[in-house]
Amino acid sequence: MKDRIKLRTIFFYLAVYLGVGAFSYDLMMIDMFVKFTVYVVFCFFLSLLLYVRERDDRYSNRDVFQRFFFLDKFVSEKVKFQHVFSYGEKILEDLEKSILKTLFDKELIRSSDEIIISDRDSCLVKSQDKRFVISPSVKTVRKSLVEFVLYSDSVGTMQNIQWWIIVQGFVSRDSIFSFVAKAPLTLPFLLIPILKKKYSIVESLRNTYYSSFDSIDLVKYMAAIFDASIDELVRQLDERGIDTTRLKEQKNQVLNINISGGKPILSNIIQGTRNIVSRGGGHGEAS
Repeated sequence: MKDRIKLRTIFFYLAVYLGVGAFSYDLMMIDMFVKFTVYVVFCFFLSLLLYVRERDDRYSNRDVFQRFFFLDKFVSEKVKFQHVFSYGEKILEDLEKSILKTLFDKELIRSSDEIIISDRDSCLVKSQDKRFVISPSVKTVRKSLVEFVLYSDSVGTMQNIQWWIIVQGFVSRDSIFSFVAKAPLTLPFLLIPILKKKYSIVESLRNTYYSSFDSIDLVKYMAAIFDASIDELVRQLDERGIDTTRLKEQKNQVLNINISGGKPILSNIIQGTRNIVSRGGGHGEAS
């Protein structure tokens, strides 16, 4: 896929800055014109530096984050499923292996890698670590990469299994150019959140390519992964005599996965009230 800066983007920002500069010069505000030019150039370089720093950090430290965006170093969009059940024997490891094997056998994932993601929150005495299994699936012709992320843990006899079906878009040259070009106007408001890592430049720029065909492909892959995963989870729990009534209700309801404006949205329509953990074991929640 072609990745280029659009001519209309260049002409638009060029016209804006030339217009402001010509207006200042025409009013004989030479001093203001010089100061404005210095400020604009400074913002251009600073914004580009901040973007490059965050981009490089994401590639070199994908397993480390601070408070927010723990999956965002991998992904631009995500959908999530969670199921909590009660069982006397620890079976989460077996469930993980079974789900991953099913996805691999159906050629929905290519491999699986365990990764420890650390939260380096400055408010914590030491970092908090959690283990995830990340499995790349497919990449569309428009560079949208689908991945499957699996996580499980337990407390007492309650066992929790979660997965994310995530879509990693890309940062186009046009979006980078626009971010830098707008910096004199936006950077004064974004600088502090960026430095505090409460605002992600990369995530604000990265997106899935807006295309009907790309949307069709993404929906197909995400729905296939979700369907195969939940079917295998139901099968494994049924074999152990664990109540899967509510889980099957979720499966039997209409599962809508919609890509709109580059934003994947997973909505699980369930009649009646939503499943919540406090109602006991053997049921879960999709969101």
